This record gives sequence, structure tokens and C-alpha cells, in this order.
Amino acid sequence: MGKSRVVVVLVLVAMASAARRAEAIPAFARATGMGCPACHESWPLLSPVGELYRDRGYRVHGTEDTSSRPLDYIPIAFRTTLAYQFTSTTHQATDAGDRTVTTGSFPHPEADLLFGMSLSPKASMFAVATGFGEDGTVSLESAWGRLNDLGDTSWLNLKVGKHELDLPRSEHRSYTLTAPFLIYHYHPLGSSNGFSIGDNQLGLELSGHAEDPGLRYAVSLVTATGNPGSDSVLSSPAIYARATYSYLPDSTTLSRVRFGVFGDVGWVPTKFDTLTPQDGMAAPVPGTGTDHARFLQVGGELHLAFGRQAAPLVLSIVYLYGTEDLALVEGGTRAASYHGGFAELDYVPTLDWTIFGRADAVWNLQQADPTAPSDSNDQQAFTVGVRYGVWTSPWGSMAVHVELGTLNTENAAATPTNPVRITTLLAGLDLAI
Repeated sequence: MGKSRVVVVLVLVAMASAARRAEAIPAFARATGMGCPACHESWPLLSPVGELYRDRGYRVHGTEDTSSRPLDYIPIAFRTTLAYQFTSTTHQATDAGDRTVTTGSFPHPEADLLFGMSLSPKASMFAVATGFGEDGTVSLESAWGRLNDLGDTSWLNLKVGKHELDLPRSEHRSYTLTAPFLIYHYHPLGSSNGFSIGDNQLGLELSGHAEDPGLRYAVSLVTATGNPGSDSVLSSPAIYARATYSYLPDSTTLSRVRFGVFGDVGWVPTKFDTLTPQDGMAAPVPGTGTDHARFLQVGGELHLAFGRQAAPLVLSIVYLYGTEDLALVEGGTRAASYHGGFAELDYVPTLDWTIFGRADAVWNLQQADPTAPSDSNDQQAFTVGVRYGVWTSPWGSMAVHVELGTLNTENAAATPTNPVRITTLLAGLDLAI
């Protein structure tokens, strides 16, 4: 197996085995006097009311008085997942030949420490410290401040700092704990581009919204995380934008419709000045990058809610097309292009139960290296699961979570015609207090 394919498989194993937690601050329920179900279809996924509360900068109608809040509102939350996880990976190369590798364990828990609030009607902030695992490493996953209602209009809000991009479905609020959205992180085989819309980014976000339902938009200008610096005013710049429109049909079956468009464009330096230490290898000098190469993604989304809005059946369909310049792909002689997306069906029959399933796929349209098989690194994933809330209160939530998923990657095995299949089972408790 080539070095690039080994890297692909190892990255996929890491992605499939890393439990993802979501943002949730129970203190918001105590501050507003509303229970957690008011803002969540089922924790951690936001309802339309919860999305509007977030879009307003964690405010209800923009009228909170922050000068005399009681002690029980301290807006700090702790989130962790305590579970057993089993993983099986097929067609792994070893000195003994091609084999299936299986592992099962109770992973050392990690956690998120969240802090967020409206500081005043005109200012809000949010921060997440994540890690706290066996190695003791902690990092800031998010840290931003926001100016609300610039010019006294909800159509101008400015966020500064490290933030999650305004995605069609948030990975931090996803029901799935082991399955990332493939299209959010995909790059052509051999790509040196480190930017992914699924990763939190550093920069600015300008957003605005109507009172729900209606139009909303968000535009982010960021320094593309994961890419080297250049000699420009904004190193490795990228722009991400999304616009959606939602309405409530006059129907007893279809209760809500949202559709929208989203995409990003960015530029990555491909040439650098180098510095060779004594008896060492030449290394690029940060900040000297030139000859920027472009990457581009554009897509659409559709979300349909059936039945009662308080306990809906929701279908989400997301599609994305992407292309990367040949200079970003090792050995590339032409631009690489791909497309894919996901379809997710979530059902909340009662406030305690949630049933979810998602199909993800990415297919290459054109390889940068014309000698590479056309389906190399094509990916398909299927995930199903169920959650049962054993405890929900203004002080937190605990859910029993069971999830089963598979991920296939074409032409990534020791025998090129065999796909690598990763199967993951997770069962345990998802807790926020």
C-alpha cells in the first residue's frame, strides 16, 4: 500500500473512533425560565426556537437584563461521553499479510467545558475548552465574542474569534458520536489542502436573520486552519457563506420547510523560501508562501419536518461539489473534482426517545493524477442509532446512547481492489451538567 493510502486509512480510523460531543449549556434553561425541550428537538439538536435564541446572541427578544442575574445562572457546562466502543477494520496490511483488526474497550473519557452568555443586549460570547483526556491535553475548540444588532437591526451581527462555520448540520450538535459528516472533511487523494469546513476556523463572521421563520445568512472570512502561512495580508484566506429560507406550510403533514445554499472558496500558498539547519533537511519558512492555488466548494440543502414541531420526523438532504487546483495535489497534472453529501432521518416520537439514521457518500469525478483509479478514495458511510433520555432538567441531561456505523473507502487496502471497511459500535451515557 502506498504511503498516501496508509495515511488515508489511519485518518479514517481516527475519525471513526473519536467520539464527538455537542455544545449544550443547561444554564440557558434557568436563565430563560424555559425547559431544555423548548430549544432542542431532542438534546443536543437545536429546534427552530433554539436556533433563533442562538442567532440573537443567547437572548430572548433581546430584552435580558444582565445586571442582577442569580448565582444559579453561572453559564458553565460540562459535557462528556462514558461508553464502550468496538471497532473492526478490514484489509489492513501487516507483515503476516492482509487481515481484519478488531478492538474493543472502554475509552478514557474526554470532556468539554463550555462557557457562553449574552453580556448585554449588544454583546455575547462563547468558549469551549476541550480535551481533559488521558494525556491531560486541553485546547480551545471555540472562543469568540459577538456584537449584536449593529445599527439596531437583526441583519447585522459580527462575530470575532475561533468559531464553527454555519453548516447545514452542525457536527457539534449532531446525534452521531462516532460518525463525522464525510463531505465536510473530504479532500482528493494526495491533497495538501488542510482546510475543512467541518473544523472550527479563525476569523470573522457577519450574520443576520429575520424573526423565525424566514431568511438568514452568514458569511465568514477566515485564515484557513490547517494551511501554511503566506506573505499576504491574510495568510491562506478562505471565505465561507450560507443563506437559507424557512417557512411553515399550511399542511397537517408537512410542518416546516427549509432550503438553502452554501459554499467556500480559498487560496493556499504552494511555494516557500526554505531554511536548512546544519545537517538537517530544508524546511519551509512560515510566512514566505507564494503562488496561491485555489480550492472551491458549492452546495445546497433541504430540510423537511413532518408532524408536530415539538416531536418531529425530520429529513435533511445536503449536497456539495468541490474542486482543488492541480498544484494542491501531489503528482497532479489536472484539477481534482468530487461531489457527495448526506441524507439524514431523525425521529423524536416522545421527548425521551430519539431514533436517527444517516447515509454519507463522497465520489470522485476527476482524479488529479490521471493514472489513479477513478474511484480511489471514494467513501460511503451508514450510521443508525437510538437515544433515551434518562434525566432532563434545567441543570443538565443524561441520555443512554447506542450507535452502529460503517465506513467504506475504495482502493485504500493492501490489495487495491478491496475497500477498507471500518465498523464501529458505541454504547454508553452522554452527559451534560
